[in-house]
Amino acid sequence: MGFYLFNTGGSSPSSSSPGSPLPLLKTLYFAALSASFYAGYNQVDATAVVDNAVDAIAEFRTIDPSSIDRRDNNWIDRQLHNVQKEFSKLERKEQMYSDLRAWDAEHNPHFTHKRIVRYASGLLAVNVAMTVLGNLGVGVGGARRRR
Repeated sequence: MGFYLFNTGGSSPSSSSPGSPLPLLKTLYFAALSASFYAGYNQVDATAVVDNAVDAIAEFRTIDPSSIDRRDNNWIDRQLHNVQKEFSKLERKEQMYSDLRAWDAEHNPHFTHKRIVRYASGLLAVNVAMTVLGNLGVGVGGARRRR
């Protein structure tokens, strides 16, 4: 026999004897998940995340397949091509930002793209916390490992 954090006796995982630590552990588990969501939601810089996503998408969308094998012979042609590419990238970024602003104005003002990023980071933090707590053997429900 070994020490288990949860009540292993009884017919169901939720059945607990009066001296069982199960209700306390469920409360602590819920508190840990709530704290991880709160931290993930409040600690993320949604503006930086959106800026990085827009930069990556704009960079990906401005790749010109014809310029991959293109060999510019002189310096002026290379620089003109770089300026054209940067200008195209800036146009795409500005278009994406205006689309985000229009989407925010069209929908409920409390449901903006930045709030969606914050909720997603909070949910990611909860999933990480559940994984860590599950690997430590602290969890609610599910199958329990016996050694």
